[in-house]
Order: sequence, then structure tokens, then C-alpha cells
Amino acid sequence: MQRVSKDQIVTEGTKRVYRMKDGRKVAALTNPDWGVPYICSVLELQQDGGWRQIAVRATKDDAGETPGVSVVDDLRKENGVSSDKLLESYTCKSAQCRNDVPAAFVELAAHKTNHKLTDDDLSLWRVGDGLHSILFGTIAGDQLHAVAPILIVGAEASAPTLDLPLNTSGQYGLGVNDRYLLAAEERSGAHPVVIDLRSGHLLLDTPNGAFATWMPVGF
Repeated sequence: MQRVSKDQIVTEGTKRVYRMKDGRKVAALTNPDWGVPYICSVLELQQDGGWRQIAVRATKDDAGETPGVSVVDDLRKENGVSSDKLLESYTCKSAQCRNDVPAAFVELAAHKTNHKLTDDDLSLWRVGDGLHSILFGTIAGDQLHAVAPILIVGAEASAPTLDLPLNTSGQYGLGVNDRYLLAAEERSGAHPVVIDLRSGHLLLDTPNGAFATWMPVGF
């Protein structure tokens, strides 16, 4: 995400464009008419660990949208799955919130955060056989939302755990694709991390200013 300064916004005829630092131009985003203009480079992670740029798009931040998702809508070829449905894969709603959390896991989360917690404060997402589970906090709003702590746990609460390297406050989206978990800030899609739920290891930890989304099968 590259923020667009006022001197980078130019008018050519009847159209407005954003001029990138390397001289390239991107058609400006006119809707919504509020928010902070950005140019978003869309990158796809390759099998060899490298990145391939697949698009450069205008978007906005602080405009009630998720830039990292909206700029790839036409690239996803969703095969009949709506954008709203894909966005739900990042919310607590699809993460089966309010499961009964065993006392040992409640104690583990409380110890990790130095806070007094109860099973009403937490949810446990058992993803599948042979995979680590996701233990996370929940809060109520328009619906249930996932919040810190977000821990990757084994079958036993005494097993080694991974504490996701996320900010300590805010709501998070959780999306599982096969054995991989993608977690990111729910409102903006920022600071995505990817976890291998089979090994429990962190595979990808991106800096602030990065956004990510799962591509549906068949892309």
C-alpha cells in the first residue's frame, strides 16, 4: 500500500489519475468520495516463496472498506461465491465461536495474557484431525468477533503453543484454507499472518501496510 499525496493526484481531460513514484499512472478511485487515497500493488505468493505482481489498483483506506479484498474482486473468479461470503471467512461467525472451552485451555490463555479469563471470554476452533486448534478471545458487537489472545494449540493444553504476532487490541479475521490459517485485522485486512496448522509453525508474517486474502479453489 502506497499512500497517495496531493501532488500525485492529477487530472487528465475529464479523468483523475494517481501518478506513481516511478511515473506510472493508475485511474483514481472516485467512489466513495471520502477516505485516504492509496495505490495497492496486488502480489501473489508463489510456490517457490517468491512474489508475483498481478495488478496495481487504486483504493482507499479509512473509508469503511477492506482495501486488500476490494482491489482483487475481479481477480478472484469466485465461481458463484459472493464477496460477502468470502469476507465471512475472516470473521468469528464462521470460526464456530462460543464452543465449550476446556478449563485447561482457559488457564493457558489466562496465563499467556496475565488476565483473568473464563470460558465465556474464549472460543476454541477445532479445525480437523491432525491439525492444531485455534484458541481465541471473543467480543460481541454486530456479531461475535475474534480478538486477542489468538493462540495455536495442540490437543493438550500443556502442548507447545504459538501466540500469533498480532497487535494486542482490535478485531481479527480468521480464514482456514486446507491446513493453513490466515489471520488479519478484521476491519482493514492488514498485517496478515499464515500458520501451518499441521506443524503449528508460523509461515508468513507480513509488515504493516500489507493485506492478504485467500483465493478460492479454481482461481
